[in-house]
Amino acid sequence: MPRISAATKKAPPPQVVCVSLRPSEYAKHVATMDEDNIAWRYVHCAGFDIGPDGRRVFHHQHKVPCKCPPGPQEVALTSDADEIALFGGAGSAKTEATFGFLLRGNLRKVGDTPADVSYCAHPKYEALVLRKNATDLDDYYRRFSDIAKKLGADCKENPMMVEFPSHAAVYFGHLADPNSYQKYMGKQFVRIVIEEASHIETELLYVRLKQRNRTKYGREMRCQIMLTLNPNGPGVPWINKRFRYAHGGAEPWPYGKTYTCPITGTKRLAIHSTAWDNPYFLEENSQYIQNLESMKTFDEIEYKRMGLGDFDVVAGSFFRTFRKTRHVSEPENAVHVIDPCYLAPWWPRAIGFDWGYSHDSGVTLACWKPNKQLVFYKESKFRGLSTMEAGAHVAELAYKDLQALPSHAMSVYLSHDCFHADGRESEANQIKRGMEAVLGAGTVFAFAPTDDEKGMTKEEAWESLQARYAAVSAKVALALIPAGGGNKRKHGYTLMREYMRWLPLTNVPVYDENVARYLIDTQGVTAYAEYKRSIEEIKQEVLPVLQIFSECVNLIQGIQAAVEKDGNTEEAAKQDGDDVLDSAVHLVHNFAFAEEALPRDVFIQNKVEAYRACHPGANASTMVQVNRAAEAAARDREVGRRVTHIPRLASKAKRLLMMRS
Repeated sequence: MPRISAATKKAPPPQVVCVSLRPSEYAKHVATMDEDNIAWRYVHCAGFDIGPDGRRVFHHQHKVPCKCPPGPQEVALTSDADEIALFGGAGSAKTEATFGFLLRGNLRKVGDTPADVSYCAHPKYEALVLRKNATDLDDYYRRFSDIAKKLGADCKENPMMVEFPSHAAVYFGHLADPNSYQKYMGKQFVRIVIEEASHIETELLYVRLKQRNRTKYGREMRCQIMLTLNPNGPGVPWINKRFRYAHGGAEPWPYGKTYTCPITGTKRLAIHSTAWDNPYFLEENSQYIQNLESMKTFDEIEYKRMGLGDFDVVAGSFFRTFRKTRHVSEPENAVHVIDPCYLAPWWPRAIGFDWGYSHDSGVTLACWKPNKQLVFYKESKFRGLSTMEAGAHVAELAYKDLQALPSHAMSVYLSHDCFHADGRESEANQIKRGMEAVLGAGTVFAFAPTDDEKGMTKEEAWESLQARYAAVSAKVALALIPAGGGNKRKHGYTLMREYMRWLPLTNVPVYDENVARYLIDTQGVTAYAEYKRSIEEIKQEVLPVLQIFSECVNLIQGIQAAVEKDGNTEEAAKQDGDDVLDSAVHLVHNFAFAEEALPRDVFIQNKVEAYRACHPGANASTMVQVNRAAEAAARDREVGRRVTHIPRLASKAKRLLMMRS
């Protein structure tokens, strides 16, 4: 990395004392920075008073003493967190916060007065600023250079870098492709800023960059990384997971509260800000604020995204009608997330499964309610399990449901690529063996072609598979079915979006008392009875079709983060961390509504209660006969029904032995 020669060094201005110090002496050195003189908009708070002329007098901007709590920027710049993520909308001073992050050191007490220890004065201080594309750096570099020049820095454009008289340096780079990070391997940076980090596609790339955030002078300078974020881009899923849901809870970790990873001890801080936290922006862009406020009345979602920086409302969202909570002025049914509730054990159920080893695997379980609503009630997300281990895990998830279902059977819609063999045992068959280690031999069937079936046409192979399944179906508890990819994945996402619809297709007429009275008065009781019957026969759609238990956190986050592929409203983009969502899409695309098969005792009870409702005066002798008739009907119903037996759940030790054999 180039350095400024002694001949070209500039004399430092009075605002910052830039001297070359030995590391041992640096800890004692205090440098002061006056934000007014260097045109850096540091914001302590956005509090204000109303002046005599009726205008707002902002405390910070006009040096008004106040007791306001520290604003978002102040919290960010005084935090000791290892990773600081700045969430927010336009005009919230996120970028200005990164300027201070690069220029200041750590806030310390000198006597009774807080003072900044500026890292710009340390000869071993190096920082890195990254954006997705090199062209996006131009504006940031220009604004930062204007400040740095007042501190005596030399600014170069090829390559972009800023060097201070102390030899401290700030470098600028991009992440235009997944391998771009490699140019920074082996280097160390005390401070790293990633602008618009939501455009980084994978968490792995971020983690590799974070490994560069280190220094040999850790006692003198604190290594930190700061990200600025907007609610758009393919990186939203992993960012939400890392900063808002790292604790594993259903609700996000509170903004402004440091989260400490229990495993690594790493401290993470997510801070949220809006334009209303930036008095400079409010005063200078009043028209923009007015336009933003007016947006609330006609496009609440866009207002929440642009104005409030709401990360639950993503730009280009694929599932725009999805509601975790109902928006203002929307109907009561405009919500998809519900509290866990009772689901009858005989309601038909199925499993969606998206397997992967190096990436996350996702599993979802859902059932159809009699009113034709599909409820996702259980999920699992894991990584690093082999095919057989994953199969055993899914079988354990489904075990209680299989025991309770009258048929003792469920379909598992598995990623279609798991059924490809290429001359070896398919992953589907390996998953099958893991499931049988839990459920027993012969209890799982995989719709994977045999060697003979691979030589057949698609139609012949399917007929052969169906015949093989029919021969063993009485014993099968889980059937592994290819979920399909390509267009089938696209159609699955489209169908899931349809299931989220909460507005009726047509206006369904409701009973009107005035109409009823008019018919009685003018046409008589017969016309009234016909009117009432016609209203009762029209059944309003039960909307939305899709419901999700609130504890299915990964599925909810995946839905919220799903975006359109290249602006195409008909197709969802493939993203890192959407495996649980993909498993749900597999299930939605393949699992059609079916009438539930009532258990024997419930069937008999319903028959008896139906008779009693019609004949409330029936005596005990009559009811005995009714009960016997109901039992006979139950036996007739069960003729030819499958009798799958589910053994007791195998112990982990026994399961491992079975898998090895």
